Amino acid sequence: MRQALRNSRFGKCHAVGRRAICCLTVASAPFLAPAPTRAQEGVDGAFRPTIARPEYPAGQGPLVLVDRAHHTFHAGAQQFDQFARLLRGDGYRVRGLEERFSAKALAGADVLVIVNAVASREDEEWSLPPSPAFTTDEVGAVGQWVERGGSLLLIADHMPFPGAMDALARVFGIEFLNGFAIVWQDWDPLVFHRADASLASHPVTDGRRAAERVEHAVTFVSGSAFRALEGARCASPLLVLGRGVVSYQPERAWQFTDATPRVPVEGWLQGATLEPRRGRVAVFGEAAMFAAQLTGAKGEPVGMNSLRASYNLQLLRNVLHWLSRAPGYGRAAIRRC
Repeated sequence: MRQALRNSRFGKCHAVGRRAICCLTVASAPFLAPAPTRAQEGVDGAFRPTIARPEYPAGQGPLVLVDRAHHTFHAGAQQFDQFARLLRGDGYRVRGLEERFSAKALAGADVLVIVNAVASREDEEWSLPPSPAFTTDEVGAVGQWVERGGSLLLIADHMPFPGAMDALARVFGIEFLNGFAIVWQDWDPLVFHRADASLASHPVTDGRRAAERVEHAVTFVSGSAFRALEGARCASPLLVLGRGVVSYQPERAWQFTDATPRVPVEGWLQGATLEPRRGRVAVFGEAAMFAAQLTGAKGEPVGMNSLRASYNLQLLRNVLHWLSRAPGYGRAAIRRC
């Protein structure tokens, strides 16, 4: 049986028969083919959480640069404003980085955020082979900046983003599968629990006090899987993929058949940290978990605004606290090679 999957401009949609089901991501892409129905989706403008105990005094925290020069989701004003508002509520200074990566562009920044970068927004097919999102000089600039003490939050959702960002990920010893990490039978969000160690104990998940402790985390449909390259630096796991998760590797994004190659990814990662030399890196293979969006005719929440993802907001705060070296966030002790 053939099942065709496709994505809307701001969401992930899969069609079964005449029914279309969409799950939002922080990716932007035109339709690859006409969908049976058109879901209503967009940013959840009502999601404005109050941070009762900001980490830093307002406007005096570390400087966070959010990449807006590589056709990323955060190039959109609404999405950038939503992310920036959350960080500013925690005291960070946040700016969009409109120029290519270089030592000059990154000078003075404490944290760099890169989400779903691609070579061109006009590449509607998203077919193999993937086009690199960054030049060789840019990859070198980010790698050197991190090793000298910078902190990077790198998020690569489903194909084509892992392939487009592969060269940068490999600088830090990370191997992404350029596919769709899903449980094919149900397409439900993935839930990571402490009880089965799929949510690993780590300064980012444990926090510094009871109020910061993350009990579970949720990623939404069809992110990517990654692992540490053999012989490369070790990675400290945060989110470990469980039984039944498979990475589908299509020739073109969102187009699947029975012949589509698939790779079992139980034990692979969807969240991890690394500490190359003086720097810090947090890597995630799914992006909607740190968004707040609405999908479908009824405006179902997807991301930090979802009731089932009640700890995702705290997880994001903890990640930024660890990256920005907030007091009490030391080096990670758990490492997987």
